Amino acid sequence: MSGKKPVLVFCPGAWCDPGYFRFTTDILTRAGSTCLTVSLPSVGSELRPKDALPIAHGLQADAQAVRDVVIPQLDAGHNVVVICHSYGGVVTAEAVKGLDAASRGPNVTAVIHLIYVAAIVLDVGGKVWPEDPPREQFITDGDLCWRNPEAPDNEVWLADFNEEQMMLLSASSRSHRRQCFYDVTTYVGWRDIVSTYVKAKKDLMPDMISTAPEGHKFEEIIEIDAGHFCFTNAPEQVAEIIQKTAEKAAASTAA
Repeated sequence: MSGKKPVLVFCPGAWCDPGYFRFTTDILTRAGSTCLTVSLPSVGSELRPKDALPIAHGLQADAQAVRDVVIPQLDAGHNVVVICHSYGGVVTAEAVKGLDAASRGPNVTAVIHLIYVAAIVLDVGGKVWPEDPPREQFITDGDLCWRNPEAPDNEVWLADFNEEQMMLLSASSRSHRRQCFYDVTTYVGWRDIVSTYVKAKKDLMPDMISTAPEGHKFEEIIEIDAGHFCFTNAPEQVAEIIQKTAEKAAASTAA
């Protein structure tokens, strides 16, 4: 089993490319960590060439994108900690099937910890959208949808952002394939991999961890004074938690 620092893999939420992690990953990179990000194929279809072949655009395609980043790191001899945000919590839980230490066996690398940051926790059989959300929240075009910039509460989501942070988040915003939100989860990694949940006190999303299903392995719940997009406007807090949690996971694995 590798004694080196684990590689940190970041899975973004819905409607976003991974660019909004930059303020947090810059801090961690300067501290000596290797940070990799996942680009979800369900995000940003409007940027693909018009003559490009259609993509498989459901939850499973997004989960495979995570695996495509994680597995080469495991094969190269690195343990991995996956950090997930918002919808990325559902994707990550699906993606890590068979990548935990017990499944991979002794003396090989594995996904050794999951860090959920303001992320969605669903059990097997769950959906992000059990029913259609209010129409005023989204703009739709076929199977694509965008968050409506004029939707109620939008200003509250971003109330404590400065101009630089707002620009980074805006630059990361894309369309998303709606099918992902109706797909049913088939596996949840938080039952097999020790996990940490970072709860943002100012988050407008429902408190997902308070209703976490029985059998979860969230060994620690940490609360921070930030909103949903805390990677962007509270990067120091988030980076410190990730660094300490990854170091603890690595030490436990080596013991």
